Amino acid sequence: MGIDGDHAAQEIPAPPADSKNETVSLSKDYHHIIFDLETSGRALSCNITRSITFQRGMLSDDGQPITDAIATDVALKHFIEWLNSRMPCILVAHNCKSFDARFLVQAAEKNGVIFDLAQTVSGFTDSLPSFRELLPERKSHSQEKLVQDLLSKSNEAYNALADVQTLYQLVNKFLNVKLLLSWVAYYQRLLKEKKFLVNTLQPLLREKYMSASMAIKCANSGLRLHHLQLVYQRGKKEGVKQVLMDVKLVFTLLVLVWLQRRMHTVILKGSVLILYQMPFCGTND
Repeated sequence: MGIDGDHAAQEIPAPPADSKNETVSLSKDYHHIIFDLETSGRALSCNITRSITFQRGMLSDDGQPITDAIATDVALKHFIEWLNSRMPCILVAHNCKSFDARFLVQAAEKNGVIFDLAQTVSGFTDSLPSFRELLPERKSHSQEKLVQDLLSKSNEAYNALADVQTLYQLVNKFLNVKLLLSWVAYYQRLLKEKKFLVNTLQPLLREKYMSASMAIKCANSGLRLHHLQLVYQRGKKEGVKQVLMDVKLVFTLLVLVWLQRRMHTVILKGSVLILYQMPFCGTND
């Protein structure tokens, strides 16, 4: 079965457009708050934390027992109250768009303070793309490498306070003109859409035909399970391969195997007819 290009174009979504950014200057119009989040992992289900260890049944920070930790909802309320005295403010982080902003918005939404955050914070800005534009010849634009090369210092990785202090120096010394601003509401909407799309891919995830990272990449591109099934129905292997390549995903035979098995189930007049055939090998075509 071939692919109907015009019809497929109507059904398969293009990668979602980025948020509408606004260029802002590092001026007195906004308070620029440098922030950094350390989490227990990179998945959105992970918790905001910092570099800690668990020894002999006790959490420790740099060898010292942690006895004064507070709950996330309390910490967020204190943070927003602190930001209130610095309005209008913009939150600045390195890799903010892909990491810090998303975790902060998700935590605020989960703990019922997203409205307060949106009312307090004018937007987020990410120093990573700004440094990529400023220094295109560099191979690495990680904060650790920038601190080493531009400030001649060693960066204490996974320590939020140290990261904030060094990023403040980098931003004020090298990015004193313009930064791109994006809005809290964009991240809130993005998280909801992404969660919905990933949930549609759960059958592939449960049966280990797709990795969690690949599901997230599909969701970032606006793809859900229905779209993969539709493409397979029209174009078989080449159709699925082309769609995944279009959104810069590596084609994997596991996804094709899953689609082959599921799409051989035909629903006819309320009964399910299973069409049996030889197992798929998929290594030579």
